[in-house]
Amino acid sequence: MKSISKNSVFNVIYTSLNILFPLITSMYVARVLLAAGAGEVAYAHSIASYFSIAAALGIPIYGIREIAKINETKDQEKADKLFSELVALNAISTSIFLISYIALIVSIPSFNKNLLLLFCSGTIIFFNFFNLDWFYKGKEEYGYIVIRSLTIKVLSLVSVIIFVRSTSDIYIYALITGLAVGGNNVFNFVHSRKYVRFKLKGIKLKPHIYPVIILGISALFERVYGKIDLTMLGIISGDVETGIYSYGHKTIDLALTMSTAITAVFMPRLSYYYYTNSESNFSDLIKKGLGIVSLFVFPLCVGLFIMAPQFTVLLYGEAFYESSKIIRILCPLIIINSFSDLLCYQTLIVVGLEKKRLPAAILGTVINIALNFVLINSLSSRGAAIASVISEIIVNGFLLWFLFGKIKVSIDVKDLLKVLISTAIMGSVVFIVSRLIHSILICSVVCILTGAIIYFSLVFLFKHSQGVAIINTLKNKNKRETQE
Repeated sequence: MKSISKNSVFNVIYTSLNILFPLITSMYVARVLLAAGAGEVAYAHSIASYFSIAAALGIPIYGIREIAKINETKDQEKADKLFSELVALNAISTSIFLISYIALIVSIPSFNKNLLLLFCSGTIIFFNFFNLDWFYKGKEEYGYIVIRSLTIKVLSLVSVIIFVRSTSDIYIYALITGLAVGGNNVFNFVHSRKYVRFKLKGIKLKPHIYPVIILGISALFERVYGKIDLTMLGIISGDVETGIYSYGHKTIDLALTMSTAITAVFMPRLSYYYYTNSESNFSDLIKKGLGIVSLFVFPLCVGLFIMAPQFTVLLYGEAFYESSKIIRILCPLIIINSFSDLLCYQTLIVVGLEKKRLPAAILGTVINIALNFVLINSLSSRGAAIASVISEIIVNGFLLWFLFGKIKVSIDVKDLLKVLISTAIMGSVVFIVSRLIHSILICSVVCILTGAIIYFSLVFLFKHSQGVAIINTLKNKNKRETQE
């Protein structure tokens, strides 16, 4: 069994890449395409993403769980069979939704002006034929995932800088984005031959159809209530407001990617513990995950809320200053979605309650559409942000209610109080410092360093269990490297 600590380190590296490269790309693209161009691409991508999620069904989630179950058995025949069945099912689904997407964008007159852009964005649907991330995550091959991701991201960034040079290059940017997804997936497919073989003989699709469809419908509705704000903004308020909102939301997504980095590797191990009836290990891992999440999300949320204006101008330019207001409204999502990723996503699926995600997703979609319709008309992009926060609170509250009825979840209250006190002190200092320094660059650097030093010093001083454990792990690692 692979080391979960090692996997966490690899996933932190992977997550850092997912933060750094999109951030650099966004900084460059924001200054070239401006708000209107960025909004056009975001709108087209939101349409294609619905079909991409539908094409994948629930295989990206289901596959991790099922591969993790057989990972320790060393049964090659069983692994080949499961792999082949899920790949075949994915190919059928992708074919159906790729054809449906093309038919939709060609037949609807309102899409005609953006037809080429929609075709470029639609490449992400085509490359779903080769989507095997679920396989590598189920096998806990995070080292490979990091190397592959770094290679594709470097090529993608270089391509954007070379080929996206003016506001007319929105089609090239959309195409590069799709090809970046494709590169990851093609690498996955070729590399998979090291572990498994695709065989059509003897495969059975029927046992997988019901669970992947349930998970797929849930994922689609979740994408709808997660992305309908962009689609409705594009229709009601136009490209500029969509661009401002998309960059605000993108910043929150980057923060969320950072906050869920360590616990994102827990799902295969949770699956293993749950299906081998290791109840104490299962409960301890959830408690450990909650402690790690609380350690990072509260200071991240508060720090970003305080520094949103400075970060927005520094990263995207003055044209996107209004995005800072969107960021502040969406900041609670850092806390809400980080905890829900571990509980309402990973744990819920591991314990077999994935069917509960569907009514929650439908509820979220209905509420989000209704709130967006009312709030976008009156508050534009700010209304879309408010609708997103309210929807997430309702959906995750609904899922937690089901989860707590199935398993016992505990969190160290003393550790949580230590985090809240440390965050409050750190936030107060950062707020004061941010008002004293007028240079945006200097202010950002000083506030980040000051906040980090104060917060982690307090965490260590208060002896937060997970904080101390992480620091000790790093110390021991440095000692071993020195001895070697």
